[in-house]
Amino acid sequence: MLPGADDPAALKAIARHADAIATVRDFAARSDALRVVLLVDLGDESPAMLDAARGGAIELTDEGEAHAVPAETPVPASPRALPDIRPAPSSALRADPATGELAAPIGAIANLGHAVLGLARAFGGRSVATAEFATHDPDLPMTIVAREGEPLLLAVGDGRFELPHRSMPEPCTWCGTAVESWDGYRAYEPEGGRRAVFCRLEHVVPWAIRGAHWEPMPAAVEGVEDGLRECAWCAAALEGDHVALVRARGEHRIADGFCGVGHLLEWAKAGGRWRAG
Repeated sequence: MLPGADDPAALKAIARHADAIATVRDFAARSDALRVVLLVDLGDESPAMLDAARGGAIELTDEGEAHAVPAETPVPASPRALPDIRPAPSSALRADPATGELAAPIGAIANLGHAVLGLARAFGGRSVATAEFATHDPDLPMTIVAREGEPLLLAVGDGRFELPHRSMPEPCTWCGTAVESWDGYRAYEPEGGRRAVFCRLEHVVPWAIRGAHWEPMPAAVEGVEDGLRECAWCAAALEGDHVALVRARGEHRIADGFCGVGHLLEWAKAGGRWRAG
């Protein structure tokens, strides 16, 4: 019998992992996942595990004890930043029970895979995120498992697949279109540890106007110095809280720096490097 949320040990565990509970709830609601499991890397301690069912109820395992966290239990924390999540309707995900093959709209699997990886990334280290999604067949769900720095795992029926996330397309933060690693634009806010992905420069404009929704910076680029010294829009010296925009063209990377999102917006509206004058 799991201890209730009014148990002192449960209350302590809930308070300790409040941000993880809030984040898993947010991910589950936004992704329409059937089930979400998050293993939170706690360094030298045993990982905490959160197992969320549809509807918001969570089983939290901390320090070897399992605690029930009902959906209505409030937590004193806000969700951590997650990437844009665009769930595909279950009717659009078709699985073959004999082969485990999956048919889905273009970019749908990439978006869900990137979202699950974003959940793992939000807690860093060796944290692992697993999410189960409905397909057109209620008896044949699709499961995605992600850990930073490792291939994404996708399972359907008896089929098991590795999807190397380094080569997987990432969804455009604005429109959801798949963006290959060798193409598109990536905006970074190094000091804030955040980034955004764009299939076209023009999509920077509505993204910035609507409030600049960021997602967590991948661990692979955290702490990397971009070497930018001058704002591409106003020529002012860049401070630590600057924004960088990197254009990928095959193996080449072209970077420009900005005082902030406002100057990135003006630069993009003017046509970027191709602006007149």
